[in-house]
Amino acid sequence: MPTRSIQVKLVVPRGQDGLPLRHSLWATHDAVNAATHFYESHLLLMRGDSYVMGESEIEKTAVINELRALIEAARKRNGVSGGEVDDEAIALLRKLYEHLVPSSVGKDGTAQAANAFIGPLTDPESQGFLGVFDKLSRPVPNWVALVAAEDPSGLSVANDWLKSSNSDAWMDDTGSPAGWVRLARKGDPEWPQKFAEKLEDLKKEASEGQCQSKLA
Repeated sequence: MPTRSIQVKLVVPRGQDGLPLRHSLWATHDAVNAATHFYESHLLLMRGDSYVMGESEIEKTAVINELRALIEAARKRNGVSGGEVDDEAIALLRKLYEHLVPSSVGKDGTAQAANAFIGPLTDPESQGFLGVFDKLSRPVPNWVALVAAEDPSGLSVANDWLKSSNSDAWMDDTGSPAGWVRLARKGDPEWPQKFAEKLEDLKKEASEGQCQSKLA
């Protein structure tokens, strides 16, 4: 998949009037750098192997020992004490790392899939993969079969559904609107087809999520 990089120049006013803006900018910059360092450091530990930093190589043994200390500290925070950190905990974190960084085991991945795993660990309100199952529990519109069969009446029936309260659950999803929602709002006749494709994507994502949960 091609990646496009866009450079943006941010002009901040000079002088005393622009001081609050400059402070905010640098505070944001510092917070982003700190968060990036935090996650990269933890991913390196979960990876459980040696790595090179500058001209020095951090040995695998040192990585594993630091990871054990990290797990032990987390256990104490959660009220669990006593006993050594066993190899099973190390192996489970390595498995999580492979799900977050599928390229480490020769697989393709997406940021969305990674977020589905890491979200519940960082956000108490995150549903992770559970959001997919919630969507699939909704009644499938009857016009989806018409669209799949290329029935000419499919668009008309789909538009009637869109105007009814039956579409509320799909249209009221939080976050960035799905592609089919954007098309539907513009009156683009391709929206039913995009909805059907999105439905198939959700089924695939649910299937992969179930398999990965079993592996974990």
